[in-house]
Amino acid sequence: MRYSIVVCLTILLTSPAILASENEEKKATGNDRLAEADRLFNIGLKHRDRAWEYEKQGKGAKTEKDRDVYLKSAEREFKRAIESFQTATEQNSRHYEAFGSLGYAQRKVGQFKEALKAYDRALKMKPDYPEALEYRAEAYLGLNRITDAREDYTKLVDLSKDHARLFLAAASEWLAIAESPEKAVQEFGAWVAVEKAKLGAPPGKSW
Repeated sequence: MRYSIVVCLTILLTSPAILASENEEKKATGNDRLAEADRLFNIGLKHRDRAWEYEKQGKGAKTEKDRDVYLKSAEREFKRAIESFQTATEQNSRHYEAFGSLGYAQRKVGQFKEALKAYDRALKMKPDYPEALEYRAEAYLGLNRITDAREDYTKLVDLSKDHARLFLAAASEWLAIAESPEKAVQEFGAWVAVEKAKLGAPPGKSW
């Protein structure tokens, strides 16, 4: 009987210490995951920046062959960025910047549907995230969803006129490539011209 009492007392006395230790371990594990998410996010940014450099070199290339080499290198770096950003979001599902950057890289390699999902996640966490909103509008254009793109632009005008101007510049580039005789595209082109006249020239892209 005395042995049973001693065992019970020992369990009661040590249980709080065990629980405290487990809580500290969980906290440490959680902090490690957040730190790892940030590390992977920063790696992704480095790949994205390298991709930008290759794109710039591609635009200034003297031959078509050199241009293709640079653009393929840019695509490779964007795909590496996707891997890093994707893993970062797995480590921290609340890392809205990682989701936004993931969407950007996916859009750059033509993965428009995947990009929209990433932008939606980022904007669900941070509705006033102008970069994600602007690039989501561009992703909509990649899927010919003109109405959705215009809706995001309307939000951008209130949120950040600089980003609204960036979208109009991207829309002009899209129109130049589209060359579609469809009435909706022609009307969109006229609308873009009117909006550009209202807001003026865009600033340099920030990311």
